[in-house]
Formats: sequence, structure tokens, C-alpha cells
Amino acid sequence: TNISTPPTITCPSNQTVVCNGTLQSPSPMVGHSVCASQTGQTLSCLRSDGQALTAPYPAGPTTVTCTATDNLGSTSCTYTVTGVDNQAPTLSCQDVFFFMDNSGVTAFLLQASEVVQSVSDNCCPTNSLTYNLAGQTVYTCDDACSGPKTVMLSVTDCAGNSRTCTALVFVQDNVAPLAKCKPAMVNVTGSGSVVMPPSAIDNGSIDNCGNLGLSVTPNTFSCDQVCKQPVLAVLTVTDCSG
Repeated sequence: TNISTPPTITCPSNQTVVCNGTLQSPSPMVGHSVCASQTGQTLSCLRSDGQALTAPYPAGPTTVTCTATDNLGSTSCTYTVTGVDNQAPTLSCQDVFFFMDNSGVTAFLLQASEVVQSVSDNCCPTNSLTYNLAGQTVYTCDDACSGPKTVMLSVTDCAGNSRTCTALVFVQDNVAPLAKCKPAMVNVTGSGSVVMPPSAIDNGSIDNCGNLGLSVTPNTFSCDQVCKQPVLAVLTVTDCSG
């Protein structure tokens, strides 16, 4: 009696390896019927990620399918190799500077990529990393007057490991305000002197970020200056950036 059955195959048990590590898996056990006329037996194993069996395994599960073939047919079995990643990515942050100018831009939106100075991971591709930015993300002229803000950036790899770092965000206004003056007339009262406010000679001074402070020199006038030549007063306009 000739029993024509395909070969039998038994795969190794599931395996665990540190991600990006290689694995020397035991070979599948292959057998055939002692009564079969078996010839030309072959054994092949393929990984689900298309890599060679000897290549490093990524984080997460990789299925290995092994097939035994002979002249009577073929039989397959599978086992799983799981790459374990317990190491957080490396991450460093850098401070960010936004500059308010006369371009017409009134607000900046902070992106995570602007905060990242360097990032890497032992197992996962860089383009698979996810980022979360905590803190203020929209910056305007108001922030030029209130000092730097602290933001926190976190990065998570494909195995769920995370790392964080912090950075400062500076908004700088390097554009000087434009002072506009106009003539003014002051009346000396019975006290013999008068103090002139800066607004008396301000003719609509402007700044790209506003928040102007005004001062005038001199600002005090007395009877001695009555009926004399006009006095030159200097208006100084200062924004919150100095």
C-alpha cells in the first residue's frame, strides 16, 4: 500500500527578541509517511515583513511562515517573533524665537518641529514617532511684553515609550516705534508754572506692536518763558520692548 500524503511540519514555539536583534530560531520539524514514495523535499520560511530570517526584527510581532514541499504536496505552519522595545526615544529641545516686524504678520503658530533639536529611537523609524506639544501655541505682540513662555514637548515611539523636554519661546519686537509730534500751547496758571503732558504734542505716534509709553522733555514751563521764542520739546516714544 502506498500512502500518498504531503509532508508534515511542526514550527517552533513563538519567540521573543529585543527589537533590532537577530534570532537563531530552531528549524521546523519536517516528516513524511514511511509508506510514501517521497522525493525532492524542500523547506522554506518567509517573514511577514519580507526580510531575511537572519535580519534584525522590528518592534512588535512578525509572523514567520514555513512550508515543507515534496512530490506529494506541501504543508505550512507559522510562528511569531515579537520584538520587544522598552527603551524611550532620545529627545532634546531648543528655544524658539519669533520676531515681530513690519511684514504684517500679527501671530505665529508654534509647531512641534520647531521645538525639536534632535530625536532618535533605537527601534522605530523616525517618521513613525508621534509628538505632543503642551503649552501656549499661538503668539502675538502681547507676548513680546510679557516675557518668554515655557512649553513641553513629548515624543512617543511605535512601542508606546515616551520622553519629554522643555523649551522657552521668545517673542521679540525689534522695530522702533514712529514718533509723531505737533505744536502745542500751554497756559501758565496763577501758580506761575504748568506741567505739559506728553499727549499734548503727540500726533498719533504708532508702533507695530502698540503698548506705547510717552514722555516729553522739558515738560514744565513757567512765566519766564511767556512771550519768548517757542520752546523745543522732545517727545520720546517707547514700546514695551524698550
